[in-house]
Amino acid sequence: SCLSFLGVNGLLESYITEGTFTRLKFFEFAKDFALNTGKVQIYPGLHSLWILDGASIHLDPNMTEYFRDLGRKLFHYRVSYHLSSCLLSFFQSY
Repeated sequence: SCLSFLGVNGLLESYITEGTFTRLKFFEFAKDFALNTGKVQIYPGLHSLWILDGASIHLDPNMTEYFRDLGRKLFHYRVSYHLSSCLLSFFQSY
């Protein structure tokens, strides 16, 4: 499975794992992207607005609180099944 972070100018980072993503693996990769790539700033900075689909691994309240405490704004939306393969879209809103 592939987890990609997208910005308005294209692909920012991708992570690949064997099999499907677990909540823990998703959290590890998202945390790495937020803290170690140098591409994410505190809201309202560059790449600080995170748009996630409504998959259960994205809705964990502890994970949501963790990223909000880091200064990231999370927005969850519901999508139809055929679009849910996109695990995380990451956009700069301006």
